Amino acid sequence: MEKNAQSYKKREKTFKNFLIKSQKKSKQQKAKKQQKICEQLFKQKFDNLLLQIKDTKKLKQNIKLGPPIKYRWAAWKYHLFKQLTQQDVDLYNIIKNAQSKDETQIIKDLNRTFPDQIYFQPKSPELKQEEDFQNESLEKLRRILSSICIIYPNLGYCQGMNFLIGFMLLVNGGNEQEAFLMFKVLAEDPNFMLMGLYENDFPMLKFLEYCVGKSMKKYLKEVWNHILFLEIEYSYWLTKWILTLFLYSIPIQCCARLWDFLISNSIFGICELVVSMLYVLQDKILCLNDQIQFMQFFQSNNFEKLNMSQIVGLCEKFPVKNSCIAKYAKKFILKVEKDNQYALLYSFLCNQKNSKKSIVQ
Repeated sequence: MEKNAQSYKKREKTFKNFLIKSQKKSKQQKAKKQQKICEQLFKQKFDNLLLQIKDTKKLKQNIKLGPPIKYRWAAWKYHLFKQLTQQDVDLYNIIKNAQSKDETQIIKDLNRTFPDQIYFQPKSPELKQEEDFQNESLEKLRRILSSICIIYPNLGYCQGMNFLIGFMLLVNGGNEQEAFLMFKVLAEDPNFMLMGLYENDFPMLKFLEYCVGKSMKKYLKEVWNHILFLEIEYSYWLTKWILTLFLYSIPIQCCARLWDFLISNSIFGICELVVSMLYVLQDKILCLNDQIQFMQFFQSNNFEKLNMSQIVGLCEKFPVKNSCIAKYAKKFILKVEKDNQYALLYSFLCNQKNSKKSIVQ
């Protein structure tokens, strides 16, 4: 799934070394324990290793650098699952077989979720009807989405959720309980607050769109002015990127690296990733002459050709600091002339922390 084999091998070696060095060991037992750890790594038994890691800052740094495929989910999990209680862990098994009020719409979207992925394809072509989800993977997807609707009754099901959960199942090898818990954490964690992307009036979505626009105006003024000249609305491209965390039109093998950055940062990493991608493609974007060309460009394979590790590296060139988020939040609230709980929340959080640091501590 990784394009640059040399870069991938380097990141794999870096992550292995990080796990090995993270273990607390006495000098006398060092060689013996390192050998045992290497054996565990080879067998892909990472859970116990990651549980022993005390340096969460270094774990975040290594997630940002990009864990190899076989380490990725475990690294994400142990970075984000720390606040979960036993009640959270048990919750899914209690509710997973219940049906939600949004069951009909969920079933309609099942076969629209990564239809090119074998993992989600029906057992036979004849079963591609909306009411048929004979693939066990689609049944897992249905159960998770229904469970989300049950624990968040005011939220319900919204298109875009299916892509997030589907992607999580692909990354974690089909573990539906952990995919459910990952969504729950991302929905409630103040660094992500995905609930706001799907609530009535889409408050977090609108705030993120505003922040991306401000970042583009700051770092890519020529591209920003060109988009304004073409009268391109956010709904043509940015809205779908945010609602699906880039999964709508960017190949899933590329999105894994983008998610590494988001998980190690915060939801506002979206601003930096968008600006970085547009920066690399700005010459092509500036050659687009109308809305049709723009839409075709964003639906083509232009993003598949990008080196996503390079994109993540470029994010340092376009930082969105806490002080910026706080400033954007205040201006956004004045602009919409009504309270936006997510803008207010981030304004509060950012004012509590050093402007040079990420929201995530």
